[in-house]
Amino acid sequence: MRRRFMLFVTLAVVCAVCASCTRYVYYPSRSVYRTPGDAGMTYLDLTLTAADGVRISAWYIPAIGAKNTILFCHGNAGNMSDNLQTVKLLRSLNYNVLIFDYRGYGKSEGNPNAKGTYLDALAAWDYLTVGRGDDPRTIAVHGRSLGGAVASYLAAERDPGALILESAFTSMGDMANKVTGTPLSSSMVAVGGVNYDTIANCRKVKCPTLVIHSRQDEVVPYEMGRRLYEAIPVTDKEFLEISGSHNSGWADSARAYANGIQSFLARALPDAASGRE
Repeated sequence: MRRRFMLFVTLAVVCAVCASCTRYVYYPSRSVYRTPGDAGMTYLDLTLTAADGVRISAWYIPAIGAKNTILFCHGNAGNMSDNLQTVKLLRSLNYNVLIFDYRGYGKSEGNPNAKGTYLDALAAWDYLTVGRGDDPRTIAVHGRSLGGAVASYLAAERDPGALILESAFTSMGDMANKVTGTPLSSSMVAVGGVNYDTIANCRKVKCPTLVIHSRQDEVVPYEMGRRLYEAIPVTDKEFLEISGSHNSGWADSARAYANGIQSFLARALPDAASGRE
């Protein structure tokens, strides 16, 4: 009887996690309260169309004389306007930046789900490589938190010049296990029929990769960052340890963060500009 009860409890937890997964994974905001222009940056306000017809909002922020671009995949909360400080920092390193909102975020149509976020990232990639004609080798895909899962998928599918994974989790199953204390596979907590399995994506990555994580990250354990780093099969990889919380580590460690990214990309991307604007 006890075994049956424990099985029932486990199944109840699994069902609860699966049924409410979308609600607990995504925290979008529709309020775009600030633009790159408000932060003193020239930009293009774009509407991109994903393969399934959903239109998503994006900003392309050029840097004077830049030959390389960072495609930034943000986290699970807010929208692009909440990431302008990061955009400004990356642009100050003399890289063009393309940032986009997942479906259901900001002005993007639809509702978020894992498959949809992947399609949104592919639309952003196509804008750079097809729409602008950029060489894939000049593009670094950068994902923060949930965006790390999206960025790792894009890197595995399209082979950019470089990949940056910041505060990223290993898999949705591992995160669910952390929250519930119950071992769950990624398939059990698939969002929209697709798994956020970052570590599986990392095993397919062929480009130079930088993994960034803080020991003080209270949301995604530091050990997950180390596991991602170890799973990446390429020898051209680096691990940058920063300090601070999950949401503010990059800002708390701004100098080390910026220098680490600049040093990595200057080596990983062709004709990478040195110095800052």
